[in-house]
Amino acid sequence: TKGGSDNNMKDSIGATVVWFGGNQLMAGQEFLFKFQANTVRGFIKTILGGSAAVLNTNDIGFASIQLQKPIFIDNYVDARMTGCGIIIDPITCKTVGALMVTEQMYEFERFI
Repeated sequence: TKGGSDNNMKDSIGATVVWFGGNQLMAGQEFLFKFQANTVRGFIKTILGGSAAVLNTNDIGFASIQLQKPIFIDNYVDARMTGCGIIIDPITCKTVGALMVTEQMYEFERFI
């Protein structure tokens, strides 16, 4: 919802991911996730996309993401400004992906 509430504090999300990192995106990898002014560590829990559970450069897929702490995030369809973010490689500090929050993780995992 626009305007925010405690319901939008999430530490696990489902997201559409656009991957432009040089290496494959696989489950278990740890990244920095930046939403607006909030940057938090987290890891890719599961991936759906392509013919395998990986994303290659320029692939678009769906990932469940576990964050180390809850932060304010909206679903992209409800609020574009607070429902999107970037994925940052914690070693190189390069942006390696973009994401649009689509569902909370527990909703996504119903389909796995």
